[in-house]
Amino acid sequence: MKCVLFALALVCAAQAIYVPQPMKDMDVRKLAGKWHTMAMASNDMSLLNSEEAPMKVFINKLTATPEGNMEVTLSKWVNHKCVEITILAQKTQDPAVFMIDYEGQKITVTVVDTDIIHYMYFCMNIPMPSAKQATVCQYTSRTMDPSEEYLKKFDKVLEAQPMEIQIYLNLAKADGITKGEEDPLTKATSMDFGRSIM
Repeated sequence: MKCVLFALALVCAAQAIYVPQPMKDMDVRKLAGKWHTMAMASNDMSLLNSEEAPMKVFINKLTATPEGNMEVTLSKWVNHKCVEITILAQKTQDPAVFMIDYEGQKITVTVVDTDIIHYMYFCMNIPMPSAKQATVCQYTSRTMDPSEEYLKKFDKVLEAQPMEIQIYLNLAKADGITKGEEDPLTKATSMDFGRSIM
């Protein structure tokens, strides 16, 4: 009887743990369209902690190219102005992994999980001068009013990443940046330095 109860407890515990599934059969064309950045986190505070931090970017739109690449339209602050930039995410042998040449750096972008119609979680591995690997992860939503469920799921995605979170920005109420508006960093519902998701 004890063995049965123990086995049942293990099954229930396993169901409560969210494990991101590899996106082996992802079709980039289905990712095309409008997206809104809802949250971002990193193991390197300098990448997100200021208005013009290098990886503090807000996804606006994805466009699939005939070659299977992805054009990413994003907004970011440059010289105290909100600018829109389009960059090319080049496909790799893995349909969920892309390479981006951004500000002179080769960045690997991995779509960790998506249901295509509601949410997408992706992580970027950024080469740094030190030996440490820097990672920035984002939760993007198709709508500007995402479910709290997807924010919680993003926390689970972060738990599964091999990194210690140094900064976490919840922008669910700010939705990126618009020309003439203040930086969402000041409007974020939470900005936790050294937040532990674990």
